[in-house]
Amino acid sequence: MSYNKSVKIKDYQGRSVELSEQSWEHIQESHPEITMDDIKSVLGDPLEVRQSPKKSINQEPIELFYQVKTHPEGRLRFKVVVVKVLKDGLFVSTAMTTNAMKAGETLCRKDEGEVL
Repeated sequence: MSYNKSVKIKDYQGRSVELSEQSWEHIQESHPEITMDDIKSVLGDPLEVRQSPKKSINQEPIELFYQVKTHPEGRLRFKVVVVKVLKDGLFVSTAMTTNAMKAGETLCRKDEGEVL
């Protein structure tokens, strides 16, 4: 993204999630393995979504969207998109790869091709 505006991405529920230029720049600098297509894919078709036990600075919930990432050495890895659920909308905070899903209440899980 090379312009001063945010991008709206639909999640698996059809909700609009905003990715600001500032968040995108952070992801590109700190987690260059994550692409814009990864973010769209994870939000639109997650393997699992969890509510983080941690809250945002303003005590609003944080949702963690996960997809399995293929690792060349066969180790299990996940792509995760962190979404703040604020009163005025949903916002991508960051996105990265991780070796395990973090603790939290499961909001939905894909099981045999369907999101539960």
